[in-house]
Amino acid sequence: MLEAGSTWSIQLSDAPEILWKGRSVHGLERSIDRYMFWAWAIHFYKYDGDLFLDGQHVPIRPGSVGIIPPGVRQEYRYRGRSEHLFAHFSVSKTEQGQVPIAVMQDLGADFARLSLRFEDAVRWAPGDDARMSARLWDILWELSDRTQRSRERPRGRHAAVEQTCQIIQSRLAEPLSLTGLARSAGVSPAHLTRLFRSELSETVTDYVRKCRLDRAWHLLLHSDLPIKQVACDVGIQDLQLFNKTIRRAFGVAPRALRERGPNFRVES
Repeated sequence: MLEAGSTWSIQLSDAPEILWKGRSVHGLERSIDRYMFWAWAIHFYKYDGDLFLDGQHVPIRPGSVGIIPPGVRQEYRYRGRSEHLFAHFSVSKTEQGQVPIAVMQDLGADFARLSLRFEDAVRWAPGDDARMSARLWDILWELSDRTQRSRERPRGRHAAVEQTCQIIQSRLAEPLSLTGLARSAGVSPAHLTRLFRSELSETVTDYVRKCRLDRAWHLLLHSDLPIKQVACDVGIQDLQLFNKTIRRAFGVAPRALRERGPNFRVES
């Protein structure tokens, strides 16, 4: 079995080119399928099953997303009707700008949001190639960000801190309050505040703000989503407040930040 947290390296400095996309239903006529493609593949899984990549076992669970690079032998073993969304795509072959992305990751509460966004792209007509590519690019970047956060996550955190961080990262588009987060973690607001100060050297509010800024930065620089949509996706519904927040954090307005591109850096 591939080890938990196993990753591929993928080049995401440039937008991917979508070669094929759609929805597939398997497991009705046969319980095993074998494939090999000369392109990258992404799958949003809605079923239990087993995947073997070059003979290495990768369990499939509902609510997970898998990434497979070109030239890998794939064997799927189904347990009845098995449905997933997929896309085959190509990326630049240069080694510069490669980032890690998990072989398989459970998206948890994020699965519905990301799979709906992906499904929108799957439904677009062939004439919308640029929009489809931008949407997939954004999703791949988010999956890579999640992979890197998982790698960097400190060991031994208090369970309430770990759970709260996961809730915040998965619900950035929603209103988040200290009281509500503490209730979800099963501790008092005061105790959660003490835990965050002790383990992360910041307040819960500071952590929420940092996550929202990180997400906004990513969406502004690596997607073509309208600025109003970016604001909504990071939980700042008031566009004027969003503009003010970005300007205060990065020194420029959202539109100017997007125009300066991914190489833009905040001056210290």
